[in-house]
Amino acid sequence: MEDPVLQRKVEEWLKWSKNETDNKEIQALVDEGNADELQLRLFHRMEFGTAGLRARMGAGYNMMNDLTVIQATQGLCSYVIENIPDAKEMGVCVGYDGRYNSKRFAQLTSTIFLNKGIKVYLFSKLCPTPYVAHCTRHYKCACGVMVTASHNPKEDNGYKVYWSNGAQIISPVDKGISAHILGNLEPWETSWDVDFTETSPLRKDPFDDIHTRYQEDVKLLCHFSEKNKCSPVKFTYTAMHGVGYLFTRTSLEQFGFPPVIPVKEQVEPDPDFPTVKYPNPAALEPDPDFPTVNIPILQLKYGVVYFQVEPDPDFPTVKYPNPAAVEPDPDFPTVKYPNPAAVEPDPDFPTVKYPNPEEGKGALTLSMKTADENGSTVILANDPDADRLAVAEKVNGEWIIFTGNEIGALLGWWSWFTFRQRCPDTPASECYMFSSTVSSKILETIAKKEGFNFEETLTGFKWMGNRADTVLKEGKTVLFAFEEAIGFMCGSTVLDKDGVSAAAVCAEMATYVYNEGKTLKGQLNDIFDEYGLHVSNNSYYICHDQKIIKSMFDDIRNYNNTGKYPESCGQYKIKYIRDLTAGFDNSCPDNKPLLPVSKSSQMITFTFENGCVATLRTSGTEPKIKWYTEHRPDPASGMTREQTEAELQDMVDSIVRHFYQPQKNGLIARTS
Repeated sequence: MEDPVLQRKVEEWLKWSKNETDNKEIQALVDEGNADELQLRLFHRMEFGTAGLRARMGAGYNMMNDLTVIQATQGLCSYVIENIPDAKEMGVCVGYDGRYNSKRFAQLTSTIFLNKGIKVYLFSKLCPTPYVAHCTRHYKCACGVMVTASHNPKEDNGYKVYWSNGAQIISPVDKGISAHILGNLEPWETSWDVDFTETSPLRKDPFDDIHTRYQEDVKLLCHFSEKNKCSPVKFTYTAMHGVGYLFTRTSLEQFGFPPVIPVKEQVEPDPDFPTVKYPNPAALEPDPDFPTVNIPILQLKYGVVYFQVEPDPDFPTVKYPNPAAVEPDPDFPTVKYPNPAAVEPDPDFPTVKYPNPEEGKGALTLSMKTADENGSTVILANDPDADRLAVAEKVNGEWIIFTGNEIGALLGWWSWFTFRQRCPDTPASECYMFSSTVSSKILETIAKKEGFNFEETLTGFKWMGNRADTVLKEGKTVLFAFEEAIGFMCGSTVLDKDGVSAAAVCAEMATYVYNEGKTLKGQLNDIFDEYGLHVSNNSYYICHDQKIIKSMFDDIRNYNNTGKYPESCGQYKIKYIRDLTAGFDNSCPDNKPLLPVSKSSQMITFTFENGCVATLRTSGTEPKIKWYTEHRPDPASGMTREQTEAELQDMVDSIVRHFYQPQKNGLIARTS
């Protein structure tokens, strides 16, 4: 190799890594003379993004693998020891989903803490992300780690960190951890000893206790259990080849509901997500090959029969996954798109390309088919780690997939309605709801009329969770929080988005609404009739080149080379501009925004003269340039929903044409 600096990085990797597969991958690039790829992998590191790490699995410092997980955990462990004096007694919580390598990454994480004398609550089975948030807060752990890539494609994995309050980490903790990672890159002598997780007396298994406690806490969100027992609604469920089925099914049973109708093709976890293009929240539990085998059954609490939970990449006893089988199959040969009704995790996500319920009908195709075959009118879908929830309803023979903003409106209304039923004398001023700045302002509108407190935060549940923690410590009540990316926090047991509890709450809400002779869609219309119309139009373009993304946003800041922000977008006049990257907000007297500023991501919000609000931002976990728009016409204008939707679509078209300029910037349009 001609480049001596690159040669030293290769030697460093091969010295530090003990994973033969990863080392062979690096060596193959050396043998090919692929210096460009080696430089990409060895000179660039993953950075802490949305409360941790998320990237493609493979060899190199910019990917998820044994070595980078060890480095991240050594940094986290070092930071915890330095900043939390009682860390050894408090312990840490570690969980994992059904993706490829998730269990091993969790074992590597655990052994590092154990070898430093820190107690570790390591889940013995796959678990949903909300269980780790709940466990961290319940046991008052120093921190928690969930190994998951959430709804990302099957090639990815991630490392999500919770702090001692059970909320995702925010600054300055994330920056402190990052610094400690860079100071602890070389693996410690004991960091590869995963066997120690099986023999250390400091290792505890929280699965049964947290499963019981979490489900007991979920029951506190139930208000009409007797009516739920004879619900007029049949619910179809998919876990999107993820971990959700056991846990979400149990939460609904806690509310009194009969068993949900699972999407059989997606009943077991499969790390390949074979039935979907994007892994959707409706799949159940992961298994990489899902071979249709006779699986030993373990009887758990609440009458739930839990089938083989651990993925097996070989599944040697079958050629094709059986829809009745409980285990995942990475190829999922019988379906094109993964369905939210799957019951067990499959790291291949065989029925979907992207296991993300946000991706629309493509991810819910199997769910709709299953629902139609069983006379079911409501679909509940979790993403692979069960922290998100998608909802669909069949009305007048047509399936409607609710947006995250629409589900947020419904759950926000329901949270206030049920709270008032239960606590009619509690002052509204003692209650709080939250949503992110890119989400619908429907909660703000409801709060103005009903009198409770509403606060807007930066994008991401790490901000809402930490703000909720502060409010709770002041003795206030947190009723609900949501973000438009189908993330919902019902109550305050878990200070993060939680698709398991949200599914049960949604089912009870649907039952109540149907008993009133309405549909969820009808109830949504009633909410808008009472509080005012809120219409959203959200989507994205894909761009893998950070230079192009930066150039696009810089062009907006220097619009048409004027040195100023734009005054209009096509025919639509702009009233205010807030730039949380540059730290500018002309709606404030000093032009300084109230929300925190971050130069690490791009985010500009436009408030138009007609009341429409549009935010353009980059994703922290995916190569997307997203837009979030909402039109709230003045009720006095008399605009109908159809007129509002048409004007908003015309505004979006104008934003794409003038600000995104997809042809000039080579942006890739979202596919349906």
